Amino acid sequence: MFITSITYMILILTNNTINTEKLSLKHGKNNIKILYNLGVIQSIGVPLRINIVDVETDTLFNYIRISDKDCLLLEKIDKKIRTLLQKPYKSFIRENNIIKMKCLEDTTITKSSPYIDICLNNIKQNIEGVYNTKIFSI
Repeated sequence: MFITSITYMILILTNNTINTEKLSLKHGKNNIKILYNLGVIQSIGVPLRINIVDVETDTLFNYIRISDKDCLLLEKIDKKIRTLLQKPYKSFIRENNIIKMKCLEDTTITKSSPYIDICLNNIKQNIEGVYNTKIFSI
């Protein structure tokens, strides 16, 4: 008889602890993983708590307007990804501090939600040959 224990933790990096020099990319068969070096371990993706200013939702996507402070941090991460990638790349930040995130069945985002925990964990190439960072809720 084998007894297994599965332990997991949810790790959220705080805005003042993010150092973009700790970001790296790992090229895989179908996508590129974003790695964040935490010293002893590396996180697949950059887990963040983002303050929500406003949310608009359609059947496929959530359009989340984020605070100026969070937008500055995401712009630094976006710039670092663009530098590391060295390929045609489309920013994940839209006009007016908006990020686009695919709607998932188990995630409900409302205007009354003060924040959302997200992870920037991989980059995929679209049919036009441009790379996009994928954002998921945690």
